Amino acid sequence: MDITTCPRLSSIFEELNVPFVTGPVWTTDAPFRETPGMTNRMKSLGCIGVDMECASIMAVSQFRKIESYQFLFTEDRLDGPSWDKGTMGHMGSSMQQILMKVALETAAQL
Repeated sequence: MDITTCPRLSSIFEELNVPFVTGPVWTTDAPFRETPGMTNRMKSLGCIGVDMECASIMAVSQFRKIESYQFLFTEDRLDGPSWDKGTMGHMGSSMQQILMKVALETAAQL
């Protein structure tokens, strides 16, 4: 399914010179189902991440015919030989500032 707000959000990232990638995101409400086999299967289907909330927000916004702008950032990784905690729970202030800047600019352009 195409996300109609993706091009507009991508242009905001470009305007702010914030690196980004786009792609499908797998959704699950059960972290224990994020097994190596399922992770590999989702990667083979082109998924670049997993999330627990965005799909429901997007489904409601599409049903209500309202725009929804969502972006994710990587905190940890499950696709290697072991869990990589990354920045989980320890996001630096510079990353917080970048995410806030993107969010505020997105809101300002609506």
